[in-house]
Amino acid sequence: MRASSELTPAQIGMLVVGYVLLAVTAYFYLASGLVVPGPWLFVLWAVMLVLIFLSIRWWRRPTLVLALPFVAGLFWLAFVQGLGSIFDWTA
Repeated sequence: MRASSELTPAQIGMLVVGYVLLAVTAYFYLASGLVVPGPWLFVLWAVMLVLIFLSIRWWRRPTLVLALPFVAGLFWLAFVQGLGSIFDWTA
């Protein structure tokens, strides 16, 4: 009999998919130095560290971990496109 704190196989699968997608998103955050100037790049990296911290903290909530990469991707896109158009960043 399982204890109530154990994760089901479906939840473990959601965690694995969430962490893999977060790793893909982290690649975009790390490679942003090609288009984002230095001080703003450190802001992006700080956001990524917070997202990684949240994903580790929320490992008992697989649906939140699965949603986190999509939130991270939308934030990255809004950050790079929005500030890029305001400050006229070019690669």
